Amino acid sequence: MRSKLFYLVLAFCCTISVTVVYSQVPRKGESLPPWQEGLLDLHHINIGRGNVAYYIFPDGTTMLFDAGEQEATTTESRRRSSIHPNGSRRAYEWIAHYINQVTPQGRNPVIHYAILSHYHDDHMGSWYETAPKSAKGDYRLTGITGVAELIPIVVLLDRGYNFPYDFKSKALEDSMKKNPVTYKYWMGMDNYFRFVRQREKDKSERKSSLHLLNLFRPTTTALQ
Repeated sequence: MRSKLFYLVLAFCCTISVTVVYSQVPRKGESLPPWQEGLLDLHHINIGRGNVAYYIFPDGTTMLFDAGEQEATTTESRRRSSIHPNGSRRAYEWIAHYINQVTPQGRNPVIHYAILSHYHDDHMGSWYETAPKSAKGDYRLTGITGVAELIPIVVLLDRGYNFPYDFKSKALEDSMKKNPVTYKYWMGMDNYFRFVRQREKDKSERKSSLHLLNLFRPTTTALQ
C-alpha cells in the first residue's frame, strides 16, 4: 500500500513539473478578474482568524486547503487579528461568501476537494460555546465544518488521526483535560471528528464521498 501510494504521488509530482499552467495576475486596487477555462486561480483568503486557501484549477475543479477559525474574542495577537472584512459574519460565513463571489459564472458553488494540513484551530476551526450547532449532525459550525454547511464538499481528504499521536485515544483526551487550554484544543479536534463521522454516516444517502488518506501508515483505508 505504501509503495503504491509513493509511486502515485511521485507520478503526480512529475506530471506537475512538466505541465505549463497559466494564471491571471490581479492589479492592486482593481477587482479580481473572473476565472477563465485553462487558467489556474489561487486565492488566499484573509479573514483574520486563520489560514484559508481556495483553488480553481484550469478545468474548473475546485479545492479548499484549510479553513481556520479561531474563537472571536477581543484579544488580538500575531495569530489572531480582528475579523476581516468586518464582524457582521462569522469567519466560516466570510469564507463561504468569498467562494460564492469567485465561483465561475453559470456554475453552482461547490468544493470538489477539501483538505486540512493539520489539526490546529487556525487551520480547521476551534470549538467555542457560541458556535452554532449544525442542522446535519452533533457538531458545531466553525472553520471547515461551517463552510461545509453552506457549500457542498464532494471529496474530503483527511490526513489521518494517528500521527504523530493517536488524536482519538482516551489517554490523550484525559491528558488534555488537565489543562483548560489544551482541553479546548482537543474539543476542536473532536468536533471535526464528529463532522467526519456524520459524513460517513450520510455517505449512502448523498452523492458525496469521503476518502481517508493517511500517508504515514500502510493500513489506510478509503471510504467511498
